[in-house]
Amino acid sequence: MVNRTVSAAIFALPPVLLLAACQSLPREVAAGGAAPPPAACAPGAVEAAADLVLPPAAPPPDLRTAKGAPYRNANAIPVNGGIRDIGRWSVAAPGWAVWRLRLESEGARSLAVRLHPFNLPARAELWVCGPEGSVRHGPFRERGPAGEGELWSPVVKGSELRLEVLAPVPSRAAVELGIVEAYAAFR
Repeated sequence: MVNRTVSAAIFALPPVLLLAACQSLPREVAAGGAAPPPAACAPGAVEAAADLVLPPAAPPPDLRTAKGAPYRNANAIPVNGGIRDIGRWSVAAPGWAVWRLRLESEGARSLAVRLHPFNLPARAELWVCGPEGSVRHGPFRERGPAGEGELWSPVVKGSELRLEVLAPVPSRAAVELGIVEAYAAFR
């Protein structure tokens, strides 16, 4: 039973605020569907992530510093691993699975990754996180922002980056995600 006072207050809102409130709800809840995915990048979830230790972030010995040389600030580190090769799946909430991978490069000023293939089933999403969820980029869905099956992640400051994929349990096997390279900034 709906509280009439609350209902009257909601409909007394200006249409702009009412529209904004409805748009902020997850699509599934607003449509009366299944529960939305659990929160991504939760503090304390680091223990549930698999670790991928990258080489330390340091300028290569052949770094050209001559005037007019291209500016280089990061090392591209080949990873060439897919979601089935690295990372760890676990249950995040009823009906939801989460895949987590923590990348670390000692001394890195920032980290980023290139993901290809990037193909997530309906309702699945990828998040790029900083340590303990201090920074959250996402959600990235389906075939990435450009729809081309590739994602160049946002940069996360510091020596640690976490990737999290939230997917409904029945569609977990349909997640296609490959980490081509990681980028560890040394300046």
